[in-house]
Amino acid sequence: MRDFDLQDLKKKWNLYILLAIGVSIVWLFIVGAFLLPAASKSKAKALKKYATVNELATKIYTLDPARINYASNKSKGNVFIYSTEVNKVATKYGIAPSDYNISTQKTKKNKGRKTQAAMMIINNVDIVSLSSFLSEILDIWPDLTCESLKLRADKNQSDLWKATIKFNYSVVK
Repeated sequence: MRDFDLQDLKKKWNLYILLAIGVSIVWLFIVGAFLLPAASKSKAKALKKYATVNELATKIYTLDPARINYASNKSKGNVFIYSTEVNKVATKYGIAPSDYNISTQKTKKNKGRKTQAAMMIINNVDIVSLSSFLSEILDIWPDLTCESLKLRADKNQSDLWKATIKFNYSVVK
């Protein structure tokens, strides 16, 4: 029997062609049997997820148009002013201006952002009105945060509270 020599491989180039064809056939089999079905399943999942997210986003936009109004107010250059915005929302929920006191602090600059804090004390408020007020004002102005909320019960009447709220508004520029 004859010994194997590397020079024999150089002379038989048709072996390389057969090897390339064999590798191509194996690759086509792998793609057809494994990769294409996985890609189609992934596409179907992504389309289903897109439909669900699109449906939920549509519901959010119909249920909470205040977010859309906030974006248009901000693009028009409307500025957040505590007294004006708090008064708009508070009167909507039966919190009279005589029942609350709001004091604002100077605008501070921290890490490139301007922030303004305010302290609001509501003397007589029920829980439903307070939670509705907070929910709406925080929804309308997403840059407004409630830093702290303290409640003290009125001993003479049930469901009447004195609320102390600390707000912080971030001005994005």
